[in-house]
Amino acid sequence: MKKITIFTLAYSITFFVWSIIFILHTNIFTQIVFGVMLISLVLLAIIMIVLSCTKWRENQKMAIISLATSIFALTIVFIIVPRIGRPLRDYVFKHRLPLYEEVIQLIKNDKLMIDSKTSKVTLPDEYSHIAHGVFAQKMKDGFYIVEFITGRGFPVKHNGYLYCSKDIISENSRIRKRWPYISRYNNHWYRIRD
Repeated sequence: MKKITIFTLAYSITFFVWSIIFILHTNIFTQIVFGVMLISLVLLAIIMIVLSCTKWRENQKMAIISLATSIFALTIVFIIVPRIGRPLRDYVFKHRLPLYEEVIQLIKNDKLMIDSKTSKVTLPDEYSHIAHGVFAQKMKDGFYIVEFITGRGFPVKHNGYLYCSKDIISENSRIRKRWPYISRYNNHWYRIRD
């Protein structure tokens, strides 16, 4: 029971580290690994709880340690990881905000190529690390909408940030249909996900 307890503790810490990687670099690979690790950690915690209950009379100290390890694992899965995602992504966004704003200025000054059919922006190499994809539109009344896709997953899971020079996104706009979950980050900037 001691070995499985140590393994569960080590696996819990590994899962937490992988969760941070998944939050910061959401893609299909990190999502699949995260899902497998999540399921296996929950199953491992359940096994640990059952073992703690069945081995209680033989070694109470080890049973308590095993039970505490299980609770620690489940706390990471259901409480800690869900609460660090958005603040961590926002921290990275805030750190990179000057780069995003430089891209906005390049788009406004017509210095970046925008595909007329897809609205996809081709980023120069020095900006390629800030987003998986960038889409820009100049609206009829002269304002700009620029989408920075910073996370993507399977089957159709995307998240990122949206810049709107008008700073107002109407409730029945095409953007609201494309991004069902929009929340304001600050002036002109919104968090987006589908």
